[in-house]
Amino acid sequence: MSLDLSLHLPRSGFALDVALQLPEQGVSVLWGASGSGKSSVLRCVAGLERAHGHVRLGPTVWQDDARGLWVPPWERRIGLVFQDAHLFEHLDVRGNLHYGLRRLPKAEQPAATAALHDALAVLGLQGLLDSFVKFVHGIAMRAGWWVGISCQVLA
Repeated sequence: MSLDLSLHLPRSGFALDVALQLPEQGVSVLWGASGSGKSSVLRCVAGLERAHGHVRLGPTVWQDDARGLWVPPWERRIGLVFQDAHLFEHLDVRGNLHYGLRRLPKAEQPAATAALHDALAVLGLQGLLDSFVKFVHGIAMRAGWWVGISCQVLA
């Protein structure tokens, strides 16, 4: 199963054109300059913003404009935590990351929790788990690792 998308999103000053096929497992990174459309791509995958094109996760089609298909965000079963301080300040990093895990069916929670721990180990972020988000700043927040971990684990 892979994430397959091809999207066109007009913006002021440029048009975002992206075609990606990302593997089911592992860590995938969207890399680009500030304002290049990384977060817009993630919002489109989550269904929070609509571009022209298609978005598929394995056999499940979330958007296919050619066939007139659109699955609303609440039916996509994907988590997206924004990179710009839209986190629960009363929770530590662990609490913010586990917030979405609790909304998965019970049978899926152990595998998702293991995937989350693997991602944290690969990124070397275990030391931040007990920190409150208001004290986690700088590159860890702005680099978008919240977005990457949340999308990978909760998708």
